[in-house]
Amino acid sequence: MEALLKEIEAFNAQDHRISIRAEYCEASQRFLCFHLYGELDNESGLPFEKRITSYFSRQFIPPVLILECSKLNYVSSTGIGVFVNILMQCNRQDIRLYLCALPEKIKNLFSLLGFSSYFSFIDSVSEVIE
Repeated sequence: MEALLKEIEAFNAQDHRISIRAEYCEASQRFLCFHLYGELDNESGLPFEKRITSYFSRQFIPPVLILECSKLNYVSSTGIGVFVNILMQCNRQDIRLYLCALPEKIKNLFSLLGFSSYFSFIDSVSEVIE
């Protein structure tokens, strides 16, 4: 977890207009939650996606990944593509992905673009842990 936190701190220092806070949601560390802040668009999408997908190759991601999105201000169609790529990576590694507390306007974008049926949406982290 220390290596993960150091990398996230370095990522956040680069001002990509999106930042991440990570926490394991229980003592067994079967659930990892990334709290997302800011905007996920053409400029921030690629650096964010590279950072998150690098964690898959280095076995940092446990069986359940939660992307807590209540503090996302904006997601473009490119940002939706980033979520789709993360979902595909999760599926390849048999990791369950949940999108948590997605603002209604962003959730509507998923629906408008036809992707809402591919994702598991939850209102709070506790829904998964219980």
